[in-house]
Amino acid sequence: HLKTRMTSAVLVLWLGAAAGFGVAPPSVRRTVRWAEEREVVELLSLEAPRAAFLVSRWKTAVENDLALGHLPTHTHPNRDVGRLMVASRNFKEVYASCSALAVASRTSSPLDGPLEGARVVGTPRSKVGAAIAVIRDADETTDVLHLVVNPETCVDWAYAEVEIIDALRQTSDRPLRLAASARGALQASDADLRILHQRPLPAADGWLPLDDA
Repeated sequence: HLKTRMTSAVLVLWLGAAAGFGVAPPSVRRTVRWAEEREVVELLSLEAPRAAFLVSRWKTAVENDLALGHLPTHTHPNRDVGRLMVASRNFKEVYASCSALAVASRTSSPLDGPLEGARVVGTPRSKVGAAIAVIRDADETTDVLHLVVNPETCVDWAYAEVEIIDALRQTSDRPLRLAASARGALQASDADLRILHQRPLPAADGWLPLDDA
């Protein structure tokens, strides 16, 4: 019994740290089991105000689920509390970015910093889970600043993440990079995202190159 209590305590501490720093714990992150053949989902451009509205709805759904505390698997498949704790902070950051882009689009005011030249794309017609990404075309790369999945309709969270990354690969004429800060909140494995590992590892505000093959 002592060993069980210690194991539970370690898990609680890990989930708390994960929620605080926006990092998916190993028990949450997993490898996708792909079908032999899959279609590339359609990637659509989204107006920033609409994206902000959708992300706000999804953020509220995550917060409501967390308020329940316990989510039975048969009624809330693929939405365990550990995963939602990690997603919650990420949704707040993505909502702030989409809101800033929405204000800039209404006032025709250019943004400085990471959001300079950023735009929003999504996969609203996905059968496994709609996703939204905030991206930016740099000089030689397309940078993925943020990525979130709709928790209300998601059939497979990790699959939906990889699906939108694959759609970006198909539509971009530049190599992809994923913000290290965004990677921490994703559920898909490094292998499925096809992250090209570097040594030394990038800083928290660095970039992770993605294989474009």
